[in-house]
Amino acid sequence: RPCPLVRVRETGERVEMTHSHKDALGRRTEHAVIMYPLTSPDQNIQYLVEISRDITEHMGLIESLQASEKRFRAILDTATDAIISIDENHRIVLFNNGARNIFGYSRRDVLGKNLSLLIPERYGDHEGYVRRFVEKREPEIIGKTVSLTAVRKNGEEFPVELSLSFLEMESGVTFTAIIRDISEQQKMEGNLLQSERLAAVGKAVAHVAQEIKNPLMIIG
Repeated sequence: RPCPLVRVRETGERVEMTHSHKDALGRRTEHAVIMYPLTSPDQNIQYLVEISRDITEHMGLIESLQASEKRFRAILDTATDAIISIDENHRIVLFNNGARNIFGYSRRDVLGKNLSLLIPERYGDHEGYVRRFVEKREPEIIGKTVSLTAVRKNGEEFPVELSLSFLEMESGVTFTAIIRDISEQQKMEGNLLQSERLAAVGKAVAHVAQEIKNPLMIIG
């Protein structure tokens, strides 16, 4: 990278940059270098002052954080369930690929938008629930799995199972919901129930037929 001394002499201004070095054992270290000129009354540079600070540990923490964030993003975006987070102002701040596939919106469509976009109007003021929780910290469905109805981008309503959690930080409260589309599950359960009912009817009919057949045989 460019030498800070050359940059300062060319510009006459303070320069800050990061340099990587290797010690005698081949270990890499990172240094934040600040260099600035000391000028004479006639604005000629007389001295150059360099301050160098070892930031190896700091950079290591940043790299670990970035790696952790990548792992989190990979897990988030490979989940088939919808994972959606909102802030205390009811604005969507996280929307994973599973949510995109289930609801039909892209991240650009929903980030920063009100969560009511995904909630049927008949549920009323969902923001009121969020406000009450922020004020009183009295959760009603936090940590529980509940069955609700959501609405897709095309206006179709569909059944979901939802579990809700919250995280409180200095910046405020964040609510995260894991949402599973149970449309197919309910459809299969309905088909199974219908099959069981038909089987029960068939069994009853067979029994009635047998009860009628026996007296007829005796009469015959």
